[in-house]
Amino acid sequence: MRKCINQQRGAHFGTNRRHTVWWLKLGVWPERIEPGHPEQNGRHERLHRTLKAEATQPASKHRRGQQQRFGRFRKVYNEQRPHEALAGRTPGQVYQASLRPYPARLPAVAYDDDVAVRQVRNNGLIKWRGELYFVSQALIGEPVGLTLVDDERWQLQFAGMPLGLLDTRLGRVIRPA
Repeated sequence: MRKCINQQRGAHFGTNRRHTVWWLKLGVWPERIEPGHPEQNGRHERLHRTLKAEATQPASKHRRGQQQRFGRFRKVYNEQRPHEALAGRTPGQVYQASLRPYPARLPAVAYDDDVAVRQVRNNGLIKWRGELYFVSQALIGEPVGLTLVDDERWQLQFAGMPLGLLDTRLGRVIRPA
């Protein structure tokens, strides 16, 4: 299992993205790239350009036929076609399985004793000091941690990932840019 996964910065984690919650529980961190900078994720962009050119132009008339084209593309791309970036080798020749296995069950999210913990309600809110604050619908049912920054602000986090500052004076969560 990998340790990080590339994500564009556009849609922030605080939106409804359950797969990001899953990744964080597995210890996989999002590695953010800037929007409009495909060169920061060149392998991925190159794969999609080649996939589009070789397997979707023109699209098959039926789903089954399109899926067969994708299957043929995957086999050729990974096992037969040499890649310049891999010194003429195929991805199948250089692939190494991860030493990090997937757990049978997702581990529970835990926080240090000095972190206040609140459960995200089924509307994406937490209650803090008698007030409700929106955190994320993606985190419904999950524990989030709050660490004191100063008298009016608390660092909000999930599984070690900062979500923003809960500002009691402003009455809202300030998201990172």
